[in-house]
Parts: sequence; C-alpha cells; structure tokens
Amino acid sequence: MNNNLEGADALERGRPLSQTPHVMSEVNNCRGTTSKLLLMIFRLLREPLVHFLILGAVLFCISIMVNQDDNKEKEDAPVVITHGRIRQLRETFTAQRGRSPTEEELHEIVEDYIREEILYREAMHLGLDRDDTIIRRRLAQKMQFLYEDLLTVKDPTDTELQHYFTAQADCYRQPDLVSFAHIYFSTDRCGVVEAEKTAQALLTDLRKELISFEPPDLGDPFLLQHDY
Repeated sequence: MNNNLEGADALERGRPLSQTPHVMSEVNNCRGTTSKLLLMIFRLLREPLVHFLILGAVLFCISIMVNQDDNKEKEDAPVVITHGRIRQLRETFTAQRGRSPTEEELHEIVEDYIREEILYREAMHLGLDRDDTIIRRRLAQKMQFLYEDLLTVKDPTDTELQHYFTAQADCYRQPDLVSFAHIYFSTDRCGVVEAEKTAQALLTDLRKELISFEPPDLGDPFLLQHDY
C-alpha cells in the first residue's frame, strides 16, 4: 500500500516513477543479480572442465552426423556380387547337396542372395535388429562357436613356423636401402684438375684414418645436405 502511495505521489509531483526510492531499489537489485549471473558464467567459461565438456559435445555431434552419413551411404550402395561371393555360394551348395550346382541353380542361388541382402538392409534401416531376442541369441551362439574354434586351434611348433617363414620369406623381406655422405669440392674455385687432386688426397687420408670423416668440416661449402 505504501509503495503504491509513493508511486502515486511521485506521479503527482511530476517525478519519473523510476526515480522513486522503491523502484530504484528494485532496479539496483535486478542489476546486481544480472551482474552476479554474468560473472558466474564468465568464471565457468574459464574452467578447463567446461572447455572439455563443450569439446566433447561438439565431437559427439560430429560423430553422430558422420555415422548417419556412413549408414546412409551403406543403405544406398548397390548390392555387389563378387567372384569370391559366387565361389562361396557354390561351395556352400556343394557341401549341402554333395554336388556342384548347375548354371540355372547357381543363378537362382545368386538371385536369392541378392533378395536376402536387400531385405536385410531394409530391416537394419527400420531398426528391426534392436531388442530382438532371437537375433540376440543367434549372435551369442555365433560368438560361442568362434570361441570354441579358437580353443581347438593348437599352437604351431617351431618346425611349422620355420616352414611357414621359409615359404613366405618374400613377405617379410624388406628392400635394401642405400645411404651415403659426400664431400663437395668446387671446380669453380680452383678448377677441375686441382679439385680432383684435393679430393684424391683427402680420400687417401680418410682410408688411412688419418682424419675423421666429417663432411661439413671438409671440402668446400655446399648449400644442400651432405648425408642422403
């Protein structure tokens, strides 16, 4: 009630309402709160942890966008049937039937594989693989089979390793590398004949180990490297 009377009294006197004691106090309080809030924000922005969180959020967003683009490219990619895939399909048929497939049967097998690949991609696009108990159990079984196969594999003997290395020696052999260092003698400074004499005399001293081989300290100045 008193605040309203002060405002009315201020208006009657022709004084702006913002200059009344109560209003000025409210304005100062708002300014003080805003200043404290800005100061707190500035302090937070100086913290390394905040920088790390912001950088992590940016990288996370970039990762999501990149993965979405990759998934989109995979979904839009055409179904490619390689010679290796056809050979695998033929071998699978032979193992199941005990004979090689005919040309018509092989064509039908390839068509079935293409149809299956298209349906698989569409199912992945719709997210049908998520929260599926059968798919979860099937993947777990495949991992179990892989673990069992690894357990049955025996460590190779030294003889087997030696035979394998001998047969695959070319895969482990590196090409020969050549490095050299040179001493430069300028023919412009003393002529070709004098430069050859000086070089030959220095070579003789080096072979007799009368001096140490330090290319930068021997011969004439050279703009490029001494070692290659």
